[in-house]
Amino acid sequence: MVCTRKTKTLVSTCVILSGMTNIICLLYVGWVTNYIASVYVRGQEPAPDKKLEEDKGDTLKIIERLDHLENVIKQHIQEAPAKPEEAEAEPFTDSSLFAHWGQELSPEGRRMALKQFQYYGYNAYLSDRLPLDRPLPDLRPSGCRNLSFPDSLPEVSIVFIFVNEALSVLLRSIHSAIERTPPHLLKEIILVDDNSSNEELKEKLTEYVDKVNGQKPGFIKVVRHSKQEGLIRSRVSGWRVATAPVVALFDAHVEFNVGWAEPVLTRIKENRKRVISPSFDNIKYDNFEIEEYPLAAQGFDWELWCRYLNPPKAWWKLENSTAPIRSPALIGCFIVDRQYFQEIGLLDEGMEVYGGENVELGIRVWQCGGSVEVLPCSRIAHIERAHKPYTEDLTAHVRRNALRVAEVWMDEFKSHVYMAWNIPQEDSGIDIGDITARKALRKQLQCKTFRWYLVSVYPEMRMYSDIIAYGVLQNSLKTDLCLDQGPDTENVPIVYICHGMTPQNVYYTSSQQIHVGVLSPTVDDDDNRCLVDVNSRPRLIECSYAKAKRMKLNWQFSQVTAQSPQEEQEHRKWGEGPHGRRGRGQGPCGNKEAVTPGQFSRFIEHLLHVRGFT
Repeated sequence: MVCTRKTKTLVSTCVILSGMTNIICLLYVGWVTNYIASVYVRGQEPAPDKKLEEDKGDTLKIIERLDHLENVIKQHIQEAPAKPEEAEAEPFTDSSLFAHWGQELSPEGRRMALKQFQYYGYNAYLSDRLPLDRPLPDLRPSGCRNLSFPDSLPEVSIVFIFVNEALSVLLRSIHSAIERTPPHLLKEIILVDDNSSNEELKEKLTEYVDKVNGQKPGFIKVVRHSKQEGLIRSRVSGWRVATAPVVALFDAHVEFNVGWAEPVLTRIKENRKRVISPSFDNIKYDNFEIEEYPLAAQGFDWELWCRYLNPPKAWWKLENSTAPIRSPALIGCFIVDRQYFQEIGLLDEGMEVYGGENVELGIRVWQCGGSVEVLPCSRIAHIERAHKPYTEDLTAHVRRNALRVAEVWMDEFKSHVYMAWNIPQEDSGIDIGDITARKALRKQLQCKTFRWYLVSVYPEMRMYSDIIAYGVLQNSLKTDLCLDQGPDTENVPIVYICHGMTPQNVYYTSSQQIHVGVLSPTVDDDDNRCLVDVNSRPRLIECSYAKAKRMKLNWQFSQVTAQSPQEEQEHRKWGEGPHGRRGRGQGPCGNKEAVTPGQFSRFIEHLLHVRGFT
């Protein structure tokens, strides 16, 4: 899932938990090479518990089995002959994999590394050569080390979801969970294989599970799907097998940090209606270094893509970096009371693959009497893939899921979701499936309205009740051309082949402003761009700035034509007829036509998908 991160000190766009695109992150790299031991601080150390000592012994045996399998993997790497086709691998000199890693590799080594990178979306070649028990920097706020927790906490089942994961990455996830979770708190690990085709995830993984369970029967359970069900249904599959009072649902490319479990289990013990997210750090896909992420809440935009948010003002006023962060939504991985998860309706299995289910769960929990928190003292590192080569484009699934959420939970604000996706609210042509059961669930749980949610939980969300029409603006002379915002680095609108994606989204407001491109999702983002007449030609300028400078940004629509404040003057200036045109310009995407205020009013004839907002 692509999430946008905006924090108090810096801004970056990052891929978290799903890793679909390359990332550019302006973040401090917090790589620490020395090992920081796991220390669980309590008010008073109890006398040694016999059961606890037995659990520790079992844990050590399991770790020994992991170490054994690690050696098997390394031996396999050394002995495996190069396949003939590897010599024909694609050129690797421009690959992002080698920007900060691999300069010392031989050409053959680079080919092998690139081939695995193309398959997995991360550096599996390096992962296979890293220890499973590698140390992680302790990135918790310093105050976390001084906290004490109850001796009696509920057990947790950790569920890992995967499809075609690199075996070493999966084993490192398991190893870190075992090593950094107190043994008396970790009841079991559940592996959900969503129909992987990777052979090493079958025989080798089964061999490992059998050896571990030989020492501790039933400790690792494996669920294998006969067909790919997607992340949403896979998580529900894992929950159904879990037996501990608390269930932690994670991707299988994570590494748990020291002391992650106690803060989570304490908060859930205090209130079982809390759904908890840890704070996430990044495992870089190329060199596997750990990159520290700032503390953040988790929210979403009107397309229901997840995004990071600044912690709320109330949290900052506490001046306590260890305090739980109130969060409007979740980004995917979370920990929840097992029975409460069922009571609240699990995940919506009517959704497809993944995307939007994390937002839907957060909205549902809040509206139906629960709460969502991010815990600064519980930190998990997660690999952000450069790409997901074995997964189709997920946009269609995310769009469908978003509309499903809108229809069930968002009341009159569902129009914002249709608007953000540039889809007509009536006759959208998208089958969102049967939502009768989900609406019945909402009624059964006596949930609050989405307006309450926006006011009480997510006041940062920007509302657009003043938009009276939206769609694209088409050229009347050549209807396959549309108004486009053009390159992000420029403020000159262009005419470009119609594709209906975000750069061509147009929104017309009751104050006669025309917004072009993406709409700012929160009140903290003041970057909506308006079409403005600056005498020489139209410009796209931040609406608030244009208004403050009293620029001409009002456009009057009369039936099927638009008229700028200088329409008649432009007609006379350019001597154009009713369909006059002006010269062409060049850009990075090919030929694009420049737009003048006069011609803008003539080639724009209608708004598509006109819908009223209440």
